[in-house]
Amino acid sequence: MTITVTIPSQPVPASVKRGRSGRVYRTAAYRSYKDVAIVYCKLARRGRPTLKAPVGYNLKIYAASFRGDGVDNVQKPIMDAAKRAGIIKDDNMKQLRGGTWFAERDRKNPRVEIEFYEIGRTGME
Repeated sequence: MTITVTIPSQPVPASVKRGRSGRVYRTAAYRSYKDVAIVYCKLARRGRPTLKAPVGYNLKIYAASFRGDGVDNVQKPIMDAAKRAGIIKDDNMKQLRGGTWFAERDRKNPRVEIEFYEIGRTGME
């Protein structure tokens, strides 16, 4: 089974800030983007069951600008949203076995497209 999600928004990396007390917290932009991503993940799932592990993914990032953000920081809120929406059970290495990513500039239509799919058993369960 395959579930494809499109998030029609400039991707926001998983960035953190430190408060005066030294406590680390996620930025408001990250939290807002993750909330939007959850909505689109739930719409894409539409009552389908959670994908069975192992799961792979193809991530396409179309950003209006690149600020030197790492792909891992851009995919973090998307994976968190997919987990929260029930597309994947967890975003750990036992569940997510691998994926591909692609990034390109698209100033007129920034978005993230991600396809989750079940892959064959590997014996590592």
